[in-house]
Amino acid sequence: MPDYFLDFSVTNINTIVERNAEQWAVNKLSFANSCVMVLCLAGKADYVFSDGSTVSSKKDRILFFPPKNIRSGKADPEEPWHFISVNFDVVNLNGNRDVFQSLPGFIDSVPESVRTKFKKLSAVWKEKSYLYKLKCRILTEEILYDLLNLEKSNGDPHSHAREIEAVTDFLQQNFTQKISLEDIGKFHQLSETHFRKLFHQVTGMSVKEYLIKLRLDYAIELLSSGEFNITETADLCGFCDVYYFCSLFKKKYGCSPSKRMQKKR
Repeated sequence: MPDYFLDFSVTNINTIVERNAEQWAVNKLSFANSCVMVLCLAGKADYVFSDGSTVSSKKDRILFFPPKNIRSGKADPEEPWHFISVNFDVVNLNGNRDVFQSLPGFIDSVPESVRTKFKKLSAVWKEKSYLYKLKCRILTEEILYDLLNLEKSNGDPHSHAREIEAVTDFLQQNFTQKISLEDIGKFHQLSETHFRKLFHQVTGMSVKEYLIKLRLDYAIELLSSGEFNITETADLCGFCDVYYFCSLFKKKYGCSPSKRMQKKR
């Protein structure tokens, strides 16, 4: 299930390795805080994890290893594997769900555009030219962005997912306006009960909760800019009642809008 509010930033690239290895092997490899993403360009290797589960690499498969993931691995000498590995740090910027919770352990048959970005990553890292770490962070974020979108489009199990996505797109574009059930109903052909249930399954929240989150996230932007007072912010975010806005804001962020404004000064 895609996280519609997932947001993250790659803060550091620790190392990028490209190898064509016959004798490659690792034993109980793990990183406390960093993530690893590996693209197999050719050949094969087998991984065994601390819980006894296994996974194999194959051409055009990307493997993901989150922090604290303990694994041992060995290349197949009859099919030496050629791979590009990216070790990086990532920070979650919104909510409790991180990027690796939104990705499976591996993705097969990645598009050529992703392969090209991996190869560019490897080349930029080897050259170490001006601003190379910045370039590598940007490329890594682009790869993760592409893969998250690929997983979203290929892996959504809900038969009416496109209708729900049409609703979320409408809400994202119009959340500052007054929105009725009739407005939302134009984007799906489901019963109201079925729609509410399906929307919650896909987004993890009700329509009302989704709309409130959009408005409160926008309120943070407006208040942080220092250009709008609380009443103006509430109105611009689609709240008719400033007191209701303040109550929701404090419940979500643990402080009043005025306190939030003071922190930004």
